[in-house]
Amino acid sequence: MTWFPLPATYAVVELDVEKTLQPFNNDPIAVAAAANIRTTKCILYLDVIPRLPFPQDETFKYMAHIIGPGLRPADPELLLTPDMSIPIFPNTEHPSHVMAPLVPYSPFPYGNCYHWIGPDTTLDLRIWNDGIEYPKEERVALPARQHVRMENIRAYYLLRNTCALNKAAKAAEAKATPPVESVGAPTVSSTTASSPRASEEASAAAGLSEVLQEPNGCERAPCPADVALPESPSVSAKELHEELDEGPAPSSNAPRSDPDGSGQHREGVSVDDADCGSEWSSSAEDAPDGPSTIDIFGLNFNERDQLLPIVRMWPDVGAQFASDDEVPNPMDFVRQYKALVTILTEAQGRAIERAALVQAEHVRESLSEDSTINGNAEAVSVETTQTQGFWMRMAKISRSLFNRSR
Repeated sequence: MTWFPLPATYAVVELDVEKTLQPFNNDPIAVAAAANIRTTKCILYLDVIPRLPFPQDETFKYMAHIIGPGLRPADPELLLTPDMSIPIFPNTEHPSHVMAPLVPYSPFPYGNCYHWIGPDTTLDLRIWNDGIEYPKEERVALPARQHVRMENIRAYYLLRNTCALNKAAKAAEAKATPPVESVGAPTVSSTTASSPRASEEASAAAGLSEVLQEPNGCERAPCPADVALPESPSVSAKELHEELDEGPAPSSNAPRSDPDGSGQHREGVSVDDADCGSEWSSSAEDAPDGPSTIDIFGLNFNERDQLLPIVRMWPDVGAQFASDDEVPNPMDFVRQYKALVTILTEAQGRAIERAALVQAEHVRESLSEDSTINGNAEAVSVETTQTQGFWMRMAKISRSLFNRSR
């Protein structure tokens, strides 16, 4: 039994708009905008704790992944496909026909759920500390090896998506670039010179499958999985655990075994195997800090914490929805989450502007008193105007930085 929800645990959450807006209760614009948010419940997987939880903490910070009924929806603009989903046992269906489901310690209460994968499925949030304890009996959690396997599959699909977006952008750029003409030589575009399949690369942005099947790029590889899907959907979780726990865990870069007798090996995923691996690495290293930064001991006050929505949480997942058909679409929760983050960011920007105006007014009053003593009112008036302009500029810069952090 713990005083905080353990990571690697499934939970049902709902936005607590009132508690989230407490630091901005004096902002009528934020209060009015937040009143329009109609909250719904959502199943989440609690992944990472950016800060150690203590019993006296008002909230606990988490990075979480959304869980949805059925495969994730496709997004042609972001090149996201329905196969970017991981089934949770007893669900065993997947478009690849080779991906084994994730098997929690205790049975997952619904048979149609998946981990949805993509840049739009990971959320930083705070869980309100209501002083209750979380017994082991109510938890639906993944074993360590299943959690690592889930993270490896997520990394594979995110890398594949990044490769696809990079290739689509390059193909679109090549298509938009006019051909270079030279005297005495036929007109040759840079794309044609570098690849015999220039026409296919030029149209790669139209669909994910064309992009991923290019011979020299991040081609579509068989989905990584520790074991094959069970031949019969009636296989028990205990049998799957026994199969998963047999022998040492395979290396992430070593060829997988062939348990289904198909004669095909399922390769592990390595960033070095892809020609866009360096771009993936550099983008991760150069990415600006998000709203949630890691302060493991919580020693530093971070104003960005106020931009993380607070949620109410229920650890007994199976008690929240009566059947598979009632499991909610997590994208509704994501839209509510993003709307609330926007409201918080704008409210924080207005708070910074108000503080700057108050500071400028204090400076003006102070200079005005000095001018009375020194009899130099005209010079003070000019200096006051300049000082107030400085603080207004600082407020605009601060608001711009907060908008960029969203």
